[in-house]
Amino acid sequence: MDNETKDILKVIGVAVIVLFLFKVKKGKKLSIKLESDTSGADSVAHPKTSKDSSEAEFDNAVISIKAVRSAINSGEKGSEIDKLNEITKKDYGIVVFRKKNGKLCAKNTKGEAIANEE
Repeated sequence: MDNETKDILKVIGVAVIVLFLFKVKKGKKLSIKLESDTSGADSVAHPKTSKDSSEAEFDNAVISIKAVRSAINSGEKGSEIDKLNEITKKDYGIVVFRKKNGKLCAKNTKGEAIANEE
């Protein structure tokens, strides 16, 4: 082999090692994040609004948020989460969506916030 081929193989080898190292670190961060998500999964509070929703509606919103969070943590596809949202909308009249900060929020069909994930 000539020197140019050896250099190309060295670069490819180093690139594979670097990619493997970054993949392992990313997996570790993900597992730590999932553990912290599961510990905070029960922390759901009423939104800061002037109107308080009924307790039954709030309980249904909490169940919906927990179901969507569980689906996200288990790595479900977006289409499956959308199906889950359609089911909760049909059964409870609640839609769960993700805010910009990554937390989940449940709203009723009128658009009023019922519960926020903390």
